[in-house]
Amino acid sequence: MVNHAIAGSGPPLLLLHGYPENHLMWRHVAPGLSTDLVHDEETFAAGERIECPLLALWGTQAFVGRGYEPLSVWQQYATDVRGAALPTGHFLPEEAPDLVTAALRDFFG
Repeated sequence: MVNHAIAGSGPPLLLLHGYPENHLMWRHVAPGLSTDLVHDEETFAAGERIECPLLALWGTQAFVGRGYEPLSVWQQYATDVRGAALPTGHFLPEEAPDLVTAALRDFFG
């Protein structure tokens, strides 16, 4: 059985996995999602970019590692994108804590 809730207006949005853990907790998150999307689209169209360094880490065995190239995606939104694929699945800190720690130390200097 899958719990679900239908509410609000606008295009359908499917929220799965992770925190918030259940549909009741999404009631605090969901109202801002459409507003955030509109703001993101407007700032992207205006050519605005994230100006601070951005670190992207992902697992080679997870969907992100197989589905697309994260650095290319983030480079559309930020001017200084750094990162790497780690030999993990979805839960990087749990699967490779030493590699994540090393990447964070390198990033923060």
